[in-house]
Amino acid sequence: MEDEALERQGANPREELEQANLRLRQSKAQLQRLTANVPGVIYQYVLGTDGSEAFTYVSPRCRDIYEVEPEELQQDVGLVWSMIHPADLERVHQVNLNSAQQLERVDIEFRLLPPSGSLRWVRAISQPERQANGDVIWDGLVLDITAQKETEAEAEQAQILVQQREQVYKTVVENSPDIIERFDLQLRHLYVSPFLEKVTGIPAKHFIGKTCREVGLPEAMVNLWATAVQTLSETGQNQTIEFETPTTDGLRCFEMQIAPELNQDGTIASFLCISRDITDRKQAEQHLQQISDALSNAVEGISRLDPQGRYLSVNDAYASMVGYTPAEMIGMNWPKTVHPEDLESVIAAYHQMLRTGKVEVEARGIRKDGSVFDKQLCMISAYDEHQQFIGHHCFMKDISERKRLEAENKQLEAQVLRTQRLESIGTLASGIAHDLNNILTPVLAVAQLLPIRLPEMDETMQRLLEILAINAKRGADLVQQILTFAGGSDGKYLTLQIGHLLAEIAKIVQETFPKSIEMRIQMATTDLWLVHADATQLHQVLMNLCVNARDAMLTGGTLTIAAENVQIDKSFVRLHLEAQVGNYVKITIGDTGSGISPEIYDRIFDPFFTTKELGKGTGLGLSTVRTIVKNHGGFIDVITQVGQGSSFQVYLPACQQAEAKPSTLPNPPEGNNELILLVDDEANIQQSIRILLETYHYQVLVAEDGMAAIAQYAQRPHDFRLVLVDLMMPTFDGFGVIEVLAKLNPQVNIIAMSGVASHQGRALASDRVQAFLTKPFTTQDLLTAITQVLVRS
Repeated sequence: MEDEALERQGANPREELEQANLRLRQSKAQLQRLTANVPGVIYQYVLGTDGSEAFTYVSPRCRDIYEVEPEELQQDVGLVWSMIHPADLERVHQVNLNSAQQLERVDIEFRLLPPSGSLRWVRAISQPERQANGDVIWDGLVLDITAQKETEAEAEQAQILVQQREQVYKTVVENSPDIIERFDLQLRHLYVSPFLEKVTGIPAKHFIGKTCREVGLPEAMVNLWATAVQTLSETGQNQTIEFETPTTDGLRCFEMQIAPELNQDGTIASFLCISRDITDRKQAEQHLQQISDALSNAVEGISRLDPQGRYLSVNDAYASMVGYTPAEMIGMNWPKTVHPEDLESVIAAYHQMLRTGKVEVEARGIRKDGSVFDKQLCMISAYDEHQQFIGHHCFMKDISERKRLEAENKQLEAQVLRTQRLESIGTLASGIAHDLNNILTPVLAVAQLLPIRLPEMDETMQRLLEILAINAKRGADLVQQILTFAGGSDGKYLTLQIGHLLAEIAKIVQETFPKSIEMRIQMATTDLWLVHADATQLHQVLMNLCVNARDAMLTGGTLTIAAENVQIDKSFVRLHLEAQVGNYVKITIGDTGSGISPEIYDRIFDPFFTTKELGKGTGLGLSTVRTIVKNHGGFIDVITQVGQGSSFQVYLPACQQAEAKPSTLPNPPEGNNELILLVDDEANIQQSIRILLETYHYQVLVAEDGMAAIAQYAQRPHDFRLVLVDLMMPTFDGFGVIEVLAKLNPQVNIIAMSGVASHQGRALASDRVQAFLTKPFTTQDLLTAITQVLVRS
């Protein structure tokens, strides 16, 4: 009936429906055309009251951003959520939820991971609207902002680099040993480096905005500087000037470099001035000039030669020694002035100079008239500013007179040879001492550590470990005695009562010497004076003399040990050249043996001299005795008669100080988990010291050589509270390690250790080392040293 009514009114329902569908298709096509040119994805998103969600519209540009067709997103909303970066997903969910609840506008940036896997930044903007049925509809736009983000990241990185460069520039400028200043076109200070305040004593802030004249700098310097700036402005060329000015360190000379700072159009914006203190260089130049002036008048022969060994210049003294004039020698080859028999050795020395840079050699020279003389040559390589070899300098002395005196004095030559032999022994002894002390160090450490780690051990084991520790210390003392003889150890001097030491020696003699030898002890009726001495070294002296006395009485006799106080006067000194007026303690070791024959009397103190059979004596006993007594400021007198026996009288200077009393050792201090780096190339020492320190509550990392130590320390320089480093290691020794660690961290705490006691002076001479331990050391020594260093740091 309704259709009939419409027909009667002239309307066709089917046509109307077709018209409506056409208009809808046209609208969608128009919308597609409009949104296709929008730089982003336009969408309409619906969130139903039942939680359902759907895209009712997605523009074609979703292919560019989401890499899928619009229909795919409309069919499956989950595709969008799956593409959101996991790190941003929760945040996007929360923003979407808040927008639905509060109907708040959405403007959010997040990351997408589309099917290609390429990370993409997007910005989503939408406005929600609630429908009458409760559904929420968003009309929104998604923009690709990846390029913008990359630009922002690049800009941020560029800004960081600029800041870093500015910080580096500031650090360099503020720590530069040069004065750095900037001036405007009116020559007023724009900037001054902190070093200017140190040089002038004027606060840096007082310079800003003022000219040099207004600040009060010397007028002559100000005028010189202003003239240089004017020249720079006219020529555009950098200027260099030198000037003297009063400073907090007196009158100093400076060299100033002046350069323009330009605007973009090339005009001068300001001036940069860098001033360097060249006072020392000027003084050195003056000194070199003085040396140059003195060379021509020097008594010593001085010459300069080219790379082919031809004379370029000689002073008068050099030419006079070889009988030529300076002009005659120019262009002459140096071998002409060397005796033919010595030419080979001088050529070898010349090649050594080429390798090492300097060499000294003695040879015979030939004068122009053919006469021969002895000369000493010092040859030093010369290089130009590009380190190219340009010849060498030769310094010559005529040592003919010295050689003549050496030939006439055979006794002096023998003494020199003995000294050289002792130096060789000293070198050998130092090497042996190092190895022995490295062996004794873990022995002593373990002997002291085991009673702590094994408190339940029986008394017998404890006593055995105590004996082990005592003998390890005794072994170390013996090493020190060897070094004392060789000149490698200064000993530990204390104020002593010599009577205690004599009583100990007497006890040893009674227990160990043959019963055929009777012993007599003769002490002064009053107390003996005190002496300042090393007890271990004196023990060695007395035992050596007692053993010699025993060996002189093979069939028995009487050994006398006596001591008394004596006062030496001038008359005694005249008969004993090594004595001095004063108070002495006189110790006598006498025997009733065979005595010393006059033929060998003058040689008994010579090193390596012995009357014993081969393999039964070293000839070092009495030499060592004399060395020790002399080091104590004393002397020895020997009274002997063949067939009647000998008496060795040792005189030691008396002192008035109180006797040093042994102190009771406190319990070793413990640590508090401080981290220590242990550097030693001996595996046994590494393990024993590490366990010992860990027992006393320290953390320990071990480096087996110098390079490993530097690598470990560089990784965490501020975590290590202390470095315990051995000085004698192969390839890269402890001294080198210490220097590198100090550069990595100037506040590093270092305890040096060595089996050679003579290293102590060199180690402690450097402010890098806080303490020194001689191997082998006790647990008490090690822990006390660590505690003292850490407390001071």
